[in-house]
Amino acid sequence: MKDQSKDAFLAKSVWILLNSPRSFRIIFGKLMSALIYKKRVKTMSQSIQQSFVHVEQDEARCIAKQSVEYQASGIVHCLDIPDMKYELVNSTRYFDLAEHLRERPAIFVSLHMGFADMPTYILNKMGIPTATLIGRGENTPAFNVLGCKILERLDIPYIKRGNNTMVQLLEEVSNGQSLIIHSDLRERGQQVSFLNRDTTVPTTAAALAVFSDAPLYFCYTIKESANSTRCQFYLSEIERPTGQGLSRKDIIATLTETITRKMQSTIHLHPEQWFWSYNRFK
Repeated sequence: MKDQSKDAFLAKSVWILLNSPRSFRIIFGKLMSALIYKKRVKTMSQSIQQSFVHVEQDEARCIAKQSVEYQASGIVHCLDIPDMKYELVNSTRYFDLAEHLRERPAIFVSLHMGFADMPTYILNKMGIPTATLIGRGENTPAFNVLGCKILERLDIPYIKRGNNTMVQLLEEVSNGQSLIIHSDLRERGQQVSFLNRDTTVPTTAAALAVFSDAPLYFCYTIKESANSTRCQFYLSEIERPTGQGLSRKDIIATLTETITRKMQSTIHLHPEQWFWSYNRFK
């Protein structure tokens, strides 16, 4: 009960912070990033060096410092998303993807770069009704409520995990709802090589696309700087493998490998904007 009261107080304080003047949030964000960096720099630097064998310690520390700056900015400025200007970098076959998906839901897969649900917001503004997936909040209910409150303020549709998440999500897709799945966090799933480690990646996005026969896309946002109000939104199609004798299991495995490669390539291109403070490989 004491921990829940503390979480409730902290969640309320964060909400007040998020609604404070931008100048104050910038200062607070710098303080937050400095604290995160001090606490996590050793673990982050080691993880970065293991992921990029050519990176020396000083460069790894620089990437870690930039990463926490982007992370802190993504938190304190999350309610500013409607004011963000974005440039669409569309690598799909369709000039107007929203028109193509007018009567067909899609599965989008992304990773944690800055504010993780910026892609969800943009997709909805593009005219592609897309919901994000959030946890049930059993361990930290106050912060789960805060997360819901933020998404509701931003008009971002969300779905809370249930007892059988896959069935729940398939039902949403069958009702015409597009979904975005973040696949870079630590979860049980398919054995892969990711950032020079043997690990697992969730097959959720690939399985949803296969079982619902929905198209699969990869997307993410990149900001010009930590406190910038401009970003680029990258969107590309993940082609489904073809060939005789391929089972659904084979197709899901191949798509998951493709998703993993795309996430890894994105992190290689923009290492400073990924969520290194999260201990992905512990």
